[in-house]
Parts: sequence; structure tokens; C-alpha cells
Amino acid sequence: MKTLHTAMSDSQDRGAQDHLAACMRALFGGCPELIGITFHMPGLWSGDAGASDQDSDVLVIEMGFSTPVSSRRYEDVFTRVTAKIHDLVSEEPEVLDLLRGQTFTRTLH
Repeated sequence: MKTLHTAMSDSQDRGAQDHLAACMRALFGGCPELIGITFHMPGLWSGDAGASDQDSDVLVIEMGFSTPVSSRRYEDVFTRVTAKIHDLVSEEPEVLDLLRGQTFTRTLH
């Protein structure tokens, strides 16, 4: 049987997942040539003893595009991605755990 705390945590996790999914849909919808984004947290793989689980910096380490893009367009998309993720993490810090080492790709229907 789930306790009230566990049920509330599950509800919060689902809320964070839903908000992250909506954010990704908005990013991919606004950037038709974007096909994938990979996130990395500083210190996640480096073994840096100074790295903290509480790091709030999200580093986009790779973005994939369906067609070649200019450096200006790359910077524009990079800025959109980082701003959107920063806003989301500021509103819901638990999203940070959902981003750790994740790759998000465009869904084709």
C-alpha cells in the first residue's frame, strides 16, 4: 500500500514528466529541423569530486538536425533549448533529475 507521501511524490513526478514532455514538444515543434537533443549534467561522467547532485546547470552537449544548419541557426536553436530548459527547471527543480544523461528525439507519425 502506498503512503500519502509516496502517492504525492508519484503525482509530482508525473507532473514533472508531463511538463518536460510538453517542453520537448514545444521545442521540436518550433524547430522543424531539430531531430534530437542530449543533456549532460556537469560532473556526471567526469568523476569530479566537487560535482554535486544539486548542480542546477544543464549543459546541452549535442543537438541533431535533419539538414545542415548555419552557425547562426544552431546558436538560435541552442539559445531556445537552454532558455526553455532553464525556465522549466526554475519552476520545477525535480525536472533536473529527469534530464540527467537523457536524449530526446523527434517523434515521427
